[in-house]
Formats: sequence, C-alpha cells, structure tokens
Amino acid sequence: MTTAQFNYGFIQASEDGMIALNLSQKNWIIGQGAHLEEDLDWRINTSTDEETMFSHHMVAELRKKLEKLNEDPDLVELVQRTSRNHGELLIMTPQDARLRQEVFGMAAETFEKKLGANLRSFTSMKIYVNQQPSESRFCVRKFKGQNRIQVIVNLSEMAYRFFRFHGRDHEDIDIDSMMPRGWKDEPEARFKQVCSEVRMLDMNYFRRIKEACDEGTVYLLLPLGPQRRVATMKAFKEILGKIPGGAIDLETAVVRRIYPGAGRIG
Repeated sequence: MTTAQFNYGFIQASEDGMIALNLSQKNWIIGQGAHLEEDLDWRINTSTDEETMFSHHMVAELRKKLEKLNEDPDLVELVQRTSRNHGELLIMTPQDARLRQEVFGMAAETFEKKLGANLRSFTSMKIYVNQQPSESRFCVRKFKGQNRIQVIVNLSEMAYRFFRFHGRDHEDIDIDSMMPRGWKDEPEARFKQVCSEVRMLDMNYFRRIKEACDEGTVYLLLPLGPQRRVATMKAFKEILGKIPGGAIDLETAVVRRIYPGAGRIG
C-alpha cells in the first residue's frame, strides 16, 4: 500500500489513495490489494495511540487532535480535493451508540469548519463492531457510494455494522460473520473451512463481488492473527477463481483489507 503522506496516527491519507480515520477505542490496520504481504499496511491507532476502555480520555484526546488538523495546509488541501472528487474515506467508529454519535459529530464538525469539507461528499465506508451480532449470514453487503460501488465482505469472526449517522441505530446495516461460531484456528483447517463456507454463498453475493471488482471497491474484513488472515485470503481467492460462469480476480480489483490492530506482529 502507498505509504501515508499524512500520518497523524488516528488519521492517515495519501495523494493517490484513501483517507482513513479511526474514531474508535481500538487500533485498526488497513491494507490495499488482495496480496498477502502486510508490511506496508497502515496502522491506524486510536487518538490516544493505544487501545482504551476509558472513553472520556479518548474523546478529550480526539477533540484536541481534531482541532489541530487545519494547522497542516497540505492536509487541508488534500482533504478538500478528495471531498470535491467524492474520494474514499474509511471511518472506524466505536461500538457504544452514544459514544459513536458523539465522536462522529465531532469529526463531521471539524471536517466542515476546520478543513472545509463535508463528510457527505466523500465515498465513505463507516463501520463498527456489532455488540449483538445476528446469525442471518448477511456477510456480503453492497453500497452505492458517491462515485463507486462498494461491496464489503466479512471474512472474520466478528460481526460489524455500517453506520448511518443520520437516523436511529436500528437503521444501521448488519454485516454478519460468514460463520458466527466455530472458526478453526489451525491454518490448514481454517483454509478448508473458509473454502467450504464461501462455496455455500448465494450466487447474488458473487455477482456483487464481481461488480465491485469491475467498477468499484471491495472491502474485506479479515480475522485477528496473520496466519488466519493468510489462510482466509488464500481460500477466498481460490474459490472466487472457480466460480461457475466466470472466475473473479481480486488481483486486478481495488481492494481494502481491514483487520484489528492487535493482530499485527512486529
């Protein structure tokens, strides 16, 4: 992935890529492409630079750091240009609903008043870990961004939701785990398990993934632990290459890999 030109820990950006913003209490890692190398992935820390349970401290630090973003004129210019072009903005938000509304509101106000950009102008992917996961297996979701189709595939053990800031919590969209429980840890067993689960996906899911590969962005939610991620990605790509009616090639697509920061070694 392109090295972040602007790296303020909780927010990172590059001229030819996306903007990533971590408003949550957990560290996250964002990678670009369907390859298995993670050395260039962005580590997007919390506003306190470490994971925390104390939301008041995190909010205070976030507020201070947001206030200072306009001190970098090059960052302001990049944010405004990305906004005008409906560019990509990935936002990780907290699990707690009250906290989620608070910090997202702070970020929206900062972007508008300090950076001269409206968050609604971006092609955004706003997600958070779901505290009450369903078992419906809605693990492949399609969204219509400002200028690109977005398809998100949950290949992890965790359940997520797409965050709608304007509306009530129950209007947020579930992004379920492919298999809510019983994931295997050993790499070979994980590989076989993911192959089996992906084979059973509805053909509409494969059509969504192919559409995003052709003219959009594919977001892959991956598990904790590098060996699990490697096994998961290998299995996913292998089955996509054998889809009846035409193989799906992730290597030529715009792909974002998202996984917990605690899972990174090194």
